[in-house]
Amino acid sequence: MEPDSSTPGRASGRSTQGLTGSLPTPSTSSSALELPGTSHTPDPEDTPEQIQVDSVTLVEGTPRVDSKLWKADHAVFRQRKYPNETMELESTARVKHNYTVWYLDTMIQKMRTQTSGGPLAEKMETEKASKISFFDNQRYKYGKVRMASGFGRGTSDRNRRLDWAVIDVYPSRVGENRLPTFEAWESAFGGLNTPNLDTFGALLQPPHPSRLLKDMALGASVWKVGATSGPSHGVYSEYKVKRTLKDDAHVTAIRIDGRTVTVSKYSEQFVIIGHNRPGEVEGRFCGPGDSGAVVFNARGEAVGLLFSGQMPDLSRVGYGLVTPIEEVFADIKACAKDQTEDIRIAMA
Repeated sequence: MEPDSSTPGRASGRSTQGLTGSLPTPSTSSSALELPGTSHTPDPEDTPEQIQVDSVTLVEGTPRVDSKLWKADHAVFRQRKYPNETMELESTARVKHNYTVWYLDTMIQKMRTQTSGGPLAEKMETEKASKISFFDNQRYKYGKVRMASGFGRGTSDRNRRLDWAVIDVYPSRVGENRLPTFEAWESAFGGLNTPNLDTFGALLQPPHPSRLLKDMALGASVWKVGATSGPSHGVYSEYKVKRTLKDDAHVTAIRIDGRTVTVSKYSEQFVIIGHNRPGEVEGRFCGPGDSGAVVFNARGEAVGLLFSGQMPDLSRVGYGLVTPIEEVFADIKACAKDQTEDIRIAMA
């Protein structure tokens, strides 16, 4: 699945993450990075320095100490705490849109050199025009961040990291929490290993207290719909993973039960192994860009959020790491203090 700027994707709570190292013509400014083809330049104060790994690879460095991004990483971002800051999200992100247009241009030029490539080139031209129109009409504007966890939130249960954001989505971008239809599952992998039939095209259901992720039987099935990889099926693993994260290496403290304590850099996560077809030894549950997808059970009930993925040695596709949904909801309520009475899955 190639990048798509005409369909809603997952929005990230970090305003400058993902703005570097992804484009075919990177820039190495130490103060700010301007995206090719746009006039969008992140705030220099909050743009971490770029580290040149090799001739084509840039990675994001540590945010400047006491910058707004550094402060947000260390503590919960609350809009009311930064009344003069407007953290507006784009979906699809501008950097992804730019890459998609570049990719289509490259493929169109390639098709034009082939005798039989004319029809495909015309199709790509139409697709490119649609994506450019999507941005020209400002349909990419998704919403504003009201609150985000930063890198300092965790649970008292096995020191699990939490990563979430509360977004005020613009009315024009609000959709329905509908699960895939049978046709979507069939297109994905032959309609095998699907959730219950009554979930096809139905609304996502709220979590059920007796069917939580942490209480699942080993090998139980779960599903997700990722912004990049689309619908997929996986099984609950008996293993847990303790991992470190590069992005939060500069954060040395974490909030646990209202206390700030120094902890190890490890975070324990639940493991979901991809299993899209019967007899499949190694399936793919998730891919880059899928983080934030809701993970649900056979009844269509939300059980978790996809935290990230991991590709261990000797593995072809890796596995997904999932955070229980009830832990995310509880932490949002705790961070919102007295402003939030309840959090629920939208049913309309």
